[in-house]
Amino acid sequence: RTVSTPELRRPREESARMRIRVSLVPSEEFNAGTAEVAFVNVECGKGTQIVRWLAHEAVRRMEELAGIPTSTPSLVPQAVSDATGIILDPDTVLKEVAKDGDSVLVRFGRGPEAFTTKWRNRPTARPFDWEAMDSKGVAIRPDHDAWLKDLDLYMYGVDDMVEEIHAKTHENARADDVKNVKAVMTEFGGFIQAVFKLYEAKGDGDDGDVDRLTLEQFRMLCRDFAKGLTNEYVDECFNAVLPQNMKGARKGAVSTTVDLNGFFVAILKVAAKVFGPETKGGFQELAPRLEHFVKRDAFPVLAPIFKKVHDELGGAITPEVISLLKRAERLMAKTLDSCQLRRTPDTAGHLDVRYLSVHATRWGIVSEDAGEGRDDVVSLEQLTTYVVYVKQLAAAGDVEKFTIQGAPYEVDQGEFERLLVSMAYFTYNAAMATEAKQREEEKKAKEAAAAAAREAGGYEDGEEDEGMDEDGEAAEVTEPEPDGPSITFPEYLGTYLDSIFEKAGALVAIEPPKIEI
Repeated sequence: RTVSTPELRRPREESARMRIRVSLVPSEEFNAGTAEVAFVNVECGKGTQIVRWLAHEAVRRMEELAGIPTSTPSLVPQAVSDATGIILDPDTVLKEVAKDGDSVLVRFGRGPEAFTTKWRNRPTARPFDWEAMDSKGVAIRPDHDAWLKDLDLYMYGVDDMVEEIHAKTHENARADDVKNVKAVMTEFGGFIQAVFKLYEAKGDGDDGDVDRLTLEQFRMLCRDFAKGLTNEYVDECFNAVLPQNMKGARKGAVSTTVDLNGFFVAILKVAAKVFGPETKGGFQELAPRLEHFVKRDAFPVLAPIFKKVHDELGGAITPEVISLLKRAERLMAKTLDSCQLRRTPDTAGHLDVRYLSVHATRWGIVSEDAGEGRDDVVSLEQLTTYVVYVKQLAAAGDVEKFTIQGAPYEVDQGEFERLLVSMAYFTYNAAMATEAKQREEEKKAKEAAAAAAREAGGYEDGEEDEGMDEDGEAAEVTEPEPDGPSITFPEYLGTYLDSIFEKAGALVAIEPPKIEI
C-alpha cells in the first residue's frame, strides 16, 4: 500500500491523448441557419482545461482556416453543447464532461461578450467589488455567511406575513419584526442549513438540480417536523418561495425547486403556522415563532442523529491514523484536485460538495445499494450526514452549536481527509461486525457438529479423548482462531485510501521491468 510501501506506487502521469471534434455553428444573428459551417479537431492533452478554453480555441482555428483578417472584430463562442444538446457550463473541467473522440457543438457570434446563452445552474453574478482583490491581486473569498447577509426577506414577502395587529403597535413594528426574523435565522442558520443539506439528499432528487430542494423532500421534512400541518398548507409554503413567485421576479422564470435562501423562508412560513397567534402558546411576532419551532420541533428530530454520528466516529482519529494521513498528504491533495468539476480562481483548494457525490460513486465508496447486504459503501444520505459532521466538527454533535457555513458547502483538504476517514471508519466497523457475526455462527456450527459426533460415537459430553480423532488417530493440532478483528483500522484505512487514490488517478502501479534472458 502507498502508506506503508511507497515503492510500489507512484503518482499517475496521465497520457496526453484526448481529442475532441468541435462542430461550429453560427448564432442567429448571422441568419445563416443552424447547419455546421466548419469543424476542427482539437488536441486537449489530459483534458484538464475548461470548456471555455476549448470553445475559444475552436473559434480561433476556424478564423485561421477561413482567413479572417486580424483587423476584423473577433468572433466569440456563445455556447457549447454536448452530443445530446445539453448546454455546458464553460467553467467545467473538460475531462468531466467529455472523453477522447467525443464531439461537441460550439455556437459562435460577433461578440464582444462571450457565452451569452444560459446553461443549467448558471450562477448569478455578484456586484463588482473593488475590495475583492488583495494587495497581490488574488481574489478574496466571500465571507462564509455572505449568502445569509444578502438574503432579502422583503423580496419573499416576509413583511406581509407580519400580523396587522402587531404592525399597528408602533411605527417600526413591521420592520423590527422582519429584522428580528433575520437575527433568529442567523442564530440558528448553521442548523437550518444542515437540515436543508440532509433533506436534499433524501428520496429521488434530480441530480442536475444540486443544492436545491424538491416539493417531495420538503413534504418529508414537514412530516418529521410539523405533523399537524395539512398537505395543502405545506405545498403553499413551498410554492410561495419558488423564484417565479418572488417580488420582482422576471417573467418566464419558472422553477420547481427551491434554493437555500428560499428554504429559510419556507421554514419561517411553517413556523408561522405552527406557532401562530391562534394556537396554544402562539405568538403575534414572527421571530419567536421561528425560534420556538427550531427549538421545540426541529432540534429533537436531528439532535440524536448528529450526537450518534459524533459518538460513533469519535474513535476514528488515532496517532496511527494521523501518521498515515501525513504520509498520504500529497496524494490526498492530488485526489482533491481531481474532483474539481468547475475550475475558477475562487475554487482552488476547495471542493464543492455538490460534485463530491459524483466522484465518491466513481470510487466505489458511495452506492444506492448501501444497507442491502453491502457493508463496504455508504448511501448518499450517509455521505451528506458525514459532510455536515465534518463541517460542524467543533460543535461536537451539539446541533445548538452549529455555525453558518458557506453556500454551497465546500471542504478543504483537512475536511476532505476527515470525511474519507469517517466513511472508512463506518464501513470498517460494519465489516468487522459482519466478520464477528460470521465467526460466532461458525463457532456454533462447529460446536453443534462436535456434539453430533459425540452422540454418534456413543460418548457422553466430555468423555472422548480430545487428543484423538473419531478413528482413534492422533488429532491434528490447529491454532485457535482469533476472537478479535482480522485487521486493524489503520491497515483497513490504508487499503481504503489506496483504492480511492488509484481510481482518482492519483496513483498508478509500477510495472516491474521485463528482463529478457
